[in-house]
Amino acid sequence: MEGSLDDEIIIKLYKAKGLRVPDVFIDDESQEVMDDVLERGKQRTGFFSKMAMAFGIGAGIHQGIKDASNVRERKFRVGDHVRMKYRGQEGTVVDISGDLYMVSLKDGGYVDSYTESQLEKAW
Repeated sequence: MEGSLDDEIIIKLYKAKGLRVPDVFIDDESQEVMDDVLERGKQRTGFFSKMAMAFGIGAGIHQGIKDASNVRERKFRVGDHVRMKYRGQEGTVVDISGDLYMVSLKDGGYVDSYTESQLEKAW
């Protein structure tokens, strides 16, 4: 890539990927700028900056766990009284299996599975 792309583009690619830029691509002026940035990064921060950093890290960890577990919040829970949108019949959620809600209809003699989009809160 060295001969076909401009050095600035190569440096941007290294930075975008989070890799250390090789010394070959760093000139004296760039080195001064990077040293200045590193020096500012070493300066002491105040209490509120540290608190903001802690909350930011905590929020990132929480989001990462949520994404990794891939658990989405459900609209209904077992025991909720629901109405089938297209039939108007009411029933009670008795089980949840994947994306399907098993609903026992009012008379109790019939159980069927529905998706979340097919149900609404009855009361």
